[in-house]
Amino acid sequence: LTHALYLQAVCEARRDNAEARDRALRLVDKCIALDPSCADAFVLRGHLCLSMGNRSEAKSAYWRTFELCPNHPHVQGFLAQLQKEATKLYEAAFACVFKHEHDRALDCLAEALDAAPKHPQALLLQACLRRRLGRFESALGDLEYCSSFCRADLRPQVLRQIALTYHSMSKAFFEIGQFQNALTAASEALTYDVSDHAMFVSRGDAYLELADFEAAVHDFRSALALMGRVKA
Repeated sequence: LTHALYLQAVCEARRDNAEARDRALRLVDKCIALDPSCADAFVLRGHLCLSMGNRSEAKSAYWRTFELCPNHPHVQGFLAQLQKEATKLYEAAFACVFKHEHDRALDCLAEALDAAPKHPQALLLQACLRRRLGRFESALGDLEYCSSFCRADLRPQVLRQIALTYHSMSKAFFEIGQFQNALTAASEALTYDVSDHAMFVSRGDAYLELADFEAAVHDFRSALALMGRVKA
């Protein structure tokens, strides 16, 4: 049934008029509903959406094709173009950061990720900006998504950003007197990075406020050891 629906959709698409394209789109959507793993159906959906002027839907269809069949010949060129667009927007966002134009940078990154949702550098920069603006949950969402597909050589950067986000969250809790939450966030940061003395200091400060002096001293000694002041 799926194959028959797909062939009907192809025949309608070849008629190349608005009504036929609408019929083809309905048929291909039925095909996808029956078999969500049919890469050719997503390719056809992408072509139809492009011909109907719906670039956003076309991009979604082509990216889904890429997930199902990365080497599919009918999407390589289009996706390469999207990646190029996304990289240019990422570079523009990076330039905005140096000018302290954070809102403009986030706009550029949103456009970049609309073009290429799995652009790791754009996700990392967006997470960094969101962290600086106190949008911790959004930053962690970006990083979790990035970690689900990024290359192995980028993974240390992702883990470092996760640690920094939890550390910033800990400091924000500490400033408003939520010391238990500050402790929890600092401990979470240290599960991702134990090489930063500042994270031990933050957790030690939280322990102090909670009157756990032994744990506080242990963390402060760990911080000093990382700074080369005392032996671990």
